[in-house]
Formats: sequence, structure tokens, C-alpha cells
Amino acid sequence: MSSSFEIKGLDEIQNNLNRLTNEFEKFSGPQAVTLNDLFPHEFMSKHTRFASIDELLKKSPFKVESEEDFKDIPEEAWDVYVRENTPFKSWAEMQSKAAEEYFGKNVQKAMKKP
Repeated sequence: MSSSFEIKGLDEIQNNLNRLTNEFEKFSGPQAVTLNDLFPHEFMSKHTRFASIDELLKKSPFKVESEEDFKDIPEEAWDVYVRENTPFKSWAEMQSKAAEEYFGKNVQKAMKKP
């Protein structure tokens, strides 16, 4: 004797998986993300004593008036500043956490789209 039954909701699951796959594909290559997008107010207030990435830069002992100025800061010196003013051990660790939150937030937004 053979039984058959219908599973409802598979179309919705498939649609969600397709949207999720599309979002992952958007992030698969190099991404151009501004510092303000990567380090929004919420991230900075939660993980630092600064209200914004701009404030972190302005209160640093380094002159940062351009992207070039920022690139010219010695990595070790910037890591010391990050360590002294955030819970992160390095700039790379801070960026990694910010990217994780940025990516997670954007995937969540994509999943809420109809």
C-alpha cells in the first residue's frame, strides 16, 4: 500500500534559498564599501567609545584628512591605537567584526524582501 502526502511551503523555501544565493553572489567578489557603511553608528557605539568612525579618526594622534593620509599611517601604530581605544586587538580584527555584521545585516535585509 502506497501513501502520498503533500508538503506545503516548499516553493517559499526554494524562493528564500534563491534569494540567499543571490545575496551571497553579490558578496563573492571584491566589495567597495565606505568606512561609514562598514562602521555605522550602531557598530561604533557598541564596540568602541566613539560615536562614529570619523570621531575615531579625528581623535587619533594621526592627521587623517584623506584616504591617502589614512593609508600612510604605519599599521603597527594604528593597531596600537585600535587596541587602546576598542576591545579589538588590531585594525584587522575590528574590520573583520564590522564586515561580519555588515554582511549579516545585508543578508537579513535581503531575506525580508518579498
